[in-house]
Amino acid sequence: TLTKPEADALRARLRPQIKPANWPADLYTVPSLFLVAAALGMHEELRPVVERWPDDRYRKDDWTDHYHQPQMVIFGLGDPAVVEKHIRRLKLPLKTPVHVRGWLAHTEARVLDVVRDSILGVTNNEEAEKLVEAFSVVHAPEAAGPMLELHLKSKAPKAARRWLEANAGHAVAGLVGVASVRGGLADAAIEMLRSFKKRGLEKQIAQAVEQLPK
Repeated sequence: TLTKPEADALRARLRPQIKPANWPADLYTVPSLFLVAAALGMHEELRPVVERWPDDRYRKDDWTDHYHQPQMVIFGLGDPAVVEKHIRRLKLPLKTPVHVRGWLAHTEARVLDVVRDSILGVTNNEEAEKLVEAFSVVHAPEAAGPMLELHLKSKAPKAARRWLEANAGHAVAGLVGVASVRGGLADAAIEMLRSFKKRGLEKQIAQAVEQLPK
């Protein structure tokens, strides 16, 4: 861990080099200085770099973001709204547990669709399970719907089911809302709530129903 004077000195050394023109033109060069700048929280220096990336910079093939790790650079922008803007603009998936944790650190439980969609796009069982485990640090009703969908459709159904079982209170609070809206998940949410009712959570379910918007 760097001391504050050491971190400040490193920022000063990096600052002249963190420019849009210095971002690698090819897709195989690891932008080490920019990744260090992101870790140091050099928000103002990194923002023009990220803003210069065209919307389709990393969309051509699945591997195009592998060496650049643009997700990690974007996390270095600091502002949650700006982080969300650029992840969505560039359509960057969260491919690793570190990406998931970085996203959650910025956005908390506010925009979990990005996590859900990233995991649904994973075709490898082991990788999907690791991502669901990283997602499982969220303990909030907002995670219930996405976790139910991951249980039904992802390559890591057991990991998602474990979250639903272990976080029954949050699951009930979130799934009542899912069950009340017509859609593909409503029937599955009702079935899950029935299983919670059998576990003795009927009172919690009733309370959650009472709190639904009229």
